Amino acid sequence: MQQAIGAHIDQRQQEMIDLLRQVVDIYAPSSDAAGVTRVGDIFAWSLRRLGFTVRRVEVPTFGAHVVADLSFDRPGPRVFLMGHMDTVEYSGDVTTRRLAISGDIAKGLGALDMKGGIVSMIYGLAALLRAGEKLSGSIRVVINSDEEPGSPSSRPLLPELLKGVTAGLICEGGRPGGALVVERKGCGIWKFKVTGKAAHAGAEPEKGASAIRELIEKVRAAEDLKAGPTTLNCGLISGGVAPYVVPDYAEAAIDIRVPNPVECHRIEAGLREIASQTYVLGTSTILEGQFHRPPASPIKGTKALQEMAVKFGKALGMPVTFVPTGGVGDINNIVDAGVPALDGLGPQGLGAHGIDEYIELPTLFSKAKLIALMAGDILMGKYNPE
Repeated sequence: MQQAIGAHIDQRQQEMIDLLRQVVDIYAPSSDAAGVTRVGDIFAWSLRRLGFTVRRVEVPTFGAHVVADLSFDRPGPRVFLMGHMDTVEYSGDVTTRRLAISGDIAKGLGALDMKGGIVSMIYGLAALLRAGEKLSGSIRVVINSDEEPGSPSSRPLLPELLKGVTAGLICEGGRPGGALVVERKGCGIWKFKVTGKAAHAGAEPEKGASAIRELIEKVRAAEDLKAGPTTLNCGLISGGVAPYVVPDYAEAAIDIRVPNPVECHRIEAGLREIASQTYVLGTSTILEGQFHRPPASPIKGTKALQEMAVKFGKALGMPVTFVPTGGVGDINNIVDAGVPALDGLGPQGLGAHGIDEYIELPTLFSKAKLIALMAGDILMGKYNPE
């Protein structure tokens, strides 16, 4: 099987580059529903060519998600593959972010995060289906349109989409050196919204209650909740209307990353305690937020996936290691649903979200082979999660 898969992908390297160029050259930030849907339509067409039944899932605000299914004659495992087609916003000239190849480096917005991973996924599945092995069970592919802002419309769909799934292969961009991801911190965005009382800052300051001053004290107290690997970053703050007016409203948004559920509970309790306290008489505070990405740690079945990845990585001549990361993604919600999964199966590179975002082009092909071999093992019943 490995030889057939390798030959199929090696013979189609230019096709893979052409598909990558086609989708990277479409500017498709999460906020551009039409652009993201255009990318989705291209991927959907590629999957239909392989025999998948493909459907669009239309949602408000964002582009349509793509869900594709393929069943084999015999019952068996279900392998779940996922990627996202949206990118971050770019404030400059988007034509400068189109795919540019120099040697083994391919630069472009979304090449790493993560249109390249979807290209590897599709061609990996194509190679597996053409290899002639007797497969059982089914394959489900989900390509969502809203991962960058936290998958607000696709997250609620996952419990239903994950029913009956044996294992997940997530095709986010890989790390240099061949590292895959098995552990991601959980993430939540929390807001303090403070209401005070306006007054003239020069004539009657004593009649006011500064929402900004209250907010500053609350942010300081929240920062003190940091411990060990838990991080807090107050990335947005706003309030007031003019320098000469005591501000009657202010708010702050805080990004919080936690390694485990215990820390989720500790941080949430701490934030609620801070919100209940008053530092400036005459102010009141509302706390809003949630941990929308629960921590993703190894669960039953993860170790077997790791062993499989190492085995095939060695056979392909690509060392495979595993790293934790503070970044979050859809794997957080997949693992939280009880499905073992590996992440980082897309091509390797660096600079996601930046002007120098790139992939190492040879890994576009090698990761396609790894995806094919792992999916094949699962669908031939060789994966034992115990």
